[in-house]
Amino acid sequence: MIAAQHALAFLLVVVYPIWDYFGTRELRAGTNPSAKLRYYKKTFALEWLAAAAALFIAGPRIFLLSIQLPYIGQLHSFITRTLAAALVIVIVYVVLGPHLQALRNEKVRHSLLKQYNSLSLFIPKTQVEFRWFGAVAVTAGICEEILWRGFLSHYFGRDPWHLGILAAVIISSVSFSSAHLYLGLKGLLGAFAGGILFSLLFILTGNLLVPIIVHAAADLLAIPILRRAPADSSATSP
Repeated sequence: MIAAQHALAFLLVVVYPIWDYFGTRELRAGTNPSAKLRYYKKTFALEWLAAAAALFIAGPRIFLLSIQLPYIGQLHSFITRTLAAALVIVIVYVVLGPHLQALRNEKVRHSLLKQYNSLSLFIPKTQVEFRWFGAVAVTAGICEEILWRGFLSHYFGRDPWHLGILAAVIISSVSFSSAHLYLGLKGLLGAFAGGILFSLLFILTGNLLVPIIVHAAADLLAIPILRRAPADSSATSP
């Protein structure tokens, strides 16, 4: 299975970012009204296929991570467990807090919608697009965490490269951000920060289900915010 691991890692680190960048050219051109829906469907299918391949190649072990943290050791003592739990809560708040506030606070909603400017070509408009956007949001939460946090963290951090968890987090986060080349520099930096935060959730809890839930929730919370966008049209103008 080592050859299969190498092949999947190469596809994620090298091929996927290139495919995604050139695959969004039609969408970025804005000349074909059906391009958005077609992109949703392709992303949905490809990410589920890749995640299924990762589970077949590496097995369910990629859902669990038990590591020796530098200067801390295992998270077994009461103090380290408490600190880890507190940090998890902070990260979850950082990721989900703005979205939850945006549902109640118009000013926060305006601010968040402005941040969506770089995603304007990907934002759903019709009911069908919103349904597929929701499917892609769940897909991203599950499949991207399986691939970039689960599979690549084990691939680089342990078997076969044994580079250590810190190197694995950096490499997987860089790879994750490069899959968002179409968003420009600001989008790349945001994706890299997200990769670091989701990796920390994986490390601190030892369970991939935590970043999966938080990632999917963050993407899904965008739907009710975006549905209110017409009333906040000034917030999404350049």
